[in-house]
Amino acid sequence: MFDLSRRAFSDLSEQEVLALAISSEEEDMRIYASYAEGCAPTFPPPRRCSPTWRPRNRATARG
Repeated sequence: MFDLSRRAFSDLSEQEVLALAISSEEEDMRIYASYAEGCAPTFPPPRRCSPTWRPRNRATARG
């Protein structure tokens, strides 16, 4: 990976800017996943996020 910590943003090439953006997104993803994992025991996911959740059939949902 590039060592971008000591260079001015304006001095980066297009490829380096893209690498920095991807790296930042990956780090954000790790942070949010870790946060969600820590919150899971107190705040379970909504029912619609459950692996067993299925949308109801519109015809049978009326009622």
